[in-house]
Amino acid sequence: MKKIEKEVVCFNVLDPDQKAMWQWVRSRKNRSGYLKRLIQRDMDAAGGAVMTIPAKGAVLRPAKVSLPADAGDLAYSAAAAFV
Repeated sequence: MKKIEKEVVCFNVLDPDQKAMWQWVRSRKNRSGYLKRLIQRDMDAAGGAVMTIPAKGAVLRPAKVSLPADAGDLAYSAAAAFV
C-alpha cells in the first residue's frame, strides 16, 4: 500500500516574480516530478548532508559536475532560477 503526503505551495500572482514561477511550474507536464527534482538538486548541493535512498527499480545516473560561476556574471531573477 502506498502512503502519499501532499505539500501545498502558494504563489502570490500579484507579485511578478512569483507569477512567473507559477506559470513556469504550470507549464511542466509532470509538476510533481519536476518539483521533486528541484528539491533533490538542492539536497545534493547541500554536500551530502541529506541522504536519500533510491526507489526500487530506479535508474541511477552519474551527477553532472558544474563549475562555479564568476561572481561578476551573477544577477538574481526568480523566474530565471527555474530555467
